Amino acid sequence: MLEKLFRQGSIPTLEKGISFTAQRHKVLANNIANADTVFYRAQDLPVEEFRKTLSRSIEARRRDPVGVFRWDGDSRMPESSLGGIEVEAAKVRGRRSTRGALRHDKNNVSVELEMAKLGQNSMLHTVMLDLLRKKFRAIDGALSERVE
Repeated sequence: MLEKLFRQGSIPTLEKGISFTAQRHKVLANNIANADTVFYRAQDLPVEEFRKTLSRSIEARRRDPVGVFRWDGDSRMPESSLGGIEVEAAKVRGRRSTRGALRHDKNNVSVELEMAKLGQNSMLHTVMLDLLRKKFRAIDGALSERVE
């Protein structure tokens, strides 16, 4: 019964989002750390691909008569055993875009751009953690028969 409780509603969606933003944070921080590394190319996780996969999974849950969330990720973004998505399989991609100036050392990291992405990613991560915390408090209150 408890397993069903955690496979429905917003909990699995929040788990996937938290997992993705935590992994993306590492990639963006790595870009900033390598801002002065010769030949380093900025990398990122496939944000749009993650959003589309998450949307497909949510739509599939809505069509499911039981309403159980099933991750609709392919081999590039498989589900981990802990409920998130696999870091290595999420395919960190080098950016080919030269939106930032390609410097003489062939490095394309823009610290300002990476910091902006990191800040946005951190806010999204924090919001999802807060929502999940509130969800767990509500479940805890229901199980212990308390009203908050």
